[in-house]
Amino acid sequence: DWDWTARLSPPMEIEGVALADFAARVARELGLVVDYANPALAKEAARITLHGSVKGLSPREALAVAVATSGLQYRIENRSVIVGRGPATP
Repeated sequence: DWDWTARLSPPMEIEGVALADFAARVARELGLVVDYANPALAKEAARITLHGSVKGLSPREALAVAVATSGLQYRIENRSVIVGRGPATP
């Protein structure tokens, strides 16, 4: 429902951005919030620095790439992006 907001936002940059910050930005743009499977994982996501580019990807595609390349997974459930180590269901 919130995908239209991505077209209004400036292009997303990930180079040097913490995974936690990037996930929070994407979640906001999609009208969601980020939850982590546990507090330790939230701290880990704050320490993971992203590199590269997600130019040309939708916010959901960019999130999938950023999370997967960080060795984690996510699912969307009850208006939340839940980041964890279990099975992903984007």
